[in-house]
Amino acid sequence: MSRNRKVLVVLSIAGLAASLAVCQAVLDQYYMGLVALVGINALTVLSLNVTNGYVGIFSLATGGLMSLAAYVSAILTLSPTYKMANIPALPTWLSGLEVPFFLATVAGALVAVSLGALFVFPALRLKGHYFALASLAFAEIIRLLSLNLKAYTRGALSLTGLTQHTNVWWVYGWLLLEIYVVWRLLASKYGRAFVAIREDDTLAEACGINLAVYKTISFLIGGLFAGVGGVLWAHLARIVSPISFRLPVVFNFVIMMVVGGSGSVSGAVLGAILLTIGPEILRPIEEGFRVFGLRLPPLYGLTQILLAIFLVTLLVKRPKGFTQGREILPR
Repeated sequence: MSRNRKVLVVLSIAGLAASLAVCQAVLDQYYMGLVALVGINALTVLSLNVTNGYVGIFSLATGGLMSLAAYVSAILTLSPTYKMANIPALPTWLSGLEVPFFLATVAGALVAVSLGALFVFPALRLKGHYFALASLAFAEIIRLLSLNLKAYTRGALSLTGLTQHTNVWWVYGWLLLEIYVVWRLLASKYGRAFVAIREDDTLAEACGINLAVYKTISFLIGGLFAGVGGVLWAHLARIVSPISFRLPVVFNFVIMMVVGGSGSVSGAVLGAILLTIGPEILRPIEEGFRVFGLRLPPLYGLTQILLAIFLVTLLVKRPKGFTQGREILPR
């Protein structure tokens, strides 16, 4: 990296830190939660981009990975008093254990990616929509397990009362780490292999690229940060349930990736910003508004209709998203 680029990166990080400090000083709790949610969505969309955008394997396992990490971290950070009162069937060593948030985040992400690896090894034989269906089955298995393993998850009652450890500093610290890892990855032989597999996996394999190895690496890296996203979300919402990361939530991440631009770090962040803040801006319209002195009644569901029109228009005019797969900041 040239000196000018290093200076640009340092200035960007300093600008982000200053912006977060200003936000923390002037915004109330609701809007700070929205700022944190933007970062969590950006982190999760970028993790999805590693597999879907760079390697070209359409994975819907993100919800399962996020759910696994969220439950593990919740059990590790909940107080022994809460666990003994609400999930008494936990093993004694686990019931009395309470670890710091950072360690719980790492543990949750590692458990998620480890179990995800058990799925990905046999599933990598599949291609296209077959792999997508297999990954969807993985996410559904995790949802059903979280619903039925009541001794650990409380089932449909959910794990509630989590401490709100998540703040903008944790969120954007993890996001910056992920951006750094992905950029370094793309500048290496692994990144070049990822793009080659996406463009033509048959030709890539003929050139000596081991498809199974590189696809597994992309899945593990993406899954690790998806797990971090699940932990951060759970400790922001202070609850984790079997429906926290259901399929519509995952599809929302996919839409963010498509809107921003698949195969682009900048696109993942931009898509997360637009589709997290956009609905909040449009929400007052659903409650009714005045136009030229005429009072319009509440129009519930109008936000989804407007976003659908926006998405269709974008796909027609710019099918590769806003960034067209390019980066705003050079690597």
